[in-house]
Amino acid sequence: MAPILEEYGCILCWETFLGARRFAKPGDIVACCGDNQVFGMCYDTSHLAQGVLDILEDFYKYGDITKVFHLSNWARRKGLHLPLRYREGVIDFRLSLEKLGQDFDGVGTLEYLGKYHNHLAQDALWENEFCY
Repeated sequence: MAPILEEYGCILCWETFLGARRFAKPGDIVACCGDNQVFGMCYDTSHLAQGVLDILEDFYKYGDITKVFHLSNWARRKGLHLPLRYREGVIDFRLSLEKLGQDFDGVGTLEYLGKYHNHLAQDALWENEFCY
């Protein structure tokens, strides 16, 4: 697969996603992809169900391979893929984005459950304040 990706100038990003049938913790992705420049990581903040300090620690540890962030919050009783500023959300995105906005040079996407899509435009504008 690597030669095809190289020929077309593409990067294949493996998304972090924990579960019984999945291998995709950040360290697993790095072990699988190594330092091959045609592979990267899509770090999903909701799938890893961590707090801001864990996200930043992972970023500093695996930042070279992190090419994409899927940004969404999570809450114990409400589940995954919630708006960044969700009241019961576990992740403090103000702190996360302040730091990541300084050091991350990849792509960030908001990934929300359908019932929260009405928050996307407003949250994208808010998130954009930290990135430029």
